[in-house]
Amino acid sequence: MKKVLASAIALMAVTFSYAQQNHDVTKQVGNSNEAKISQNGFKNDNNTLQDGDRNKATVEQWNKRNENTIKTYGNDNEVTVLQKGDKNSNFTYQNGKENTAVKFLFNSPGLNVQIKNDGFSYDVYEVEKIQKNSNQSQE
Repeated sequence: MKKVLASAIALMAVTFSYAQQNHDVTKQVGNSNEAKISQNGFKNDNNTLQDGDRNKATVEQWNKRNENTIKTYGNDNEVTVLQKGDKNSNFTYQNGKENTAVKFLFNSPGLNVQIKNDGFSYDVYEVEKIQKNSNQSQE
């Protein structure tokens, strides 16, 4: 019985640690698609492709090694990216007509805001500067 219990605990521990190795590829082809990707964990990564009109994608990444790449082709596509963690990175490429739903954009260090007729979206971030310890060896 002890071996069965120990094996079950070991299996759950491996499953949990594997679940923290987040990776996602989202592809939206066509019109009026919507995707919400939430990654909470250790090694986050996401690639999203939207090909069509009126597609929406929301990506939330929290903790540690976040990365994100979004490419949109078409008209009136909407992308929202929220990242909070250690190593955030984002690349968004949009090709098509402007999103007329967005009425006002505000970008400043630490805050980005989009105002629309039916609401608003925002992201708040903090840039953390890490100082190198003078006792560390130079490589």
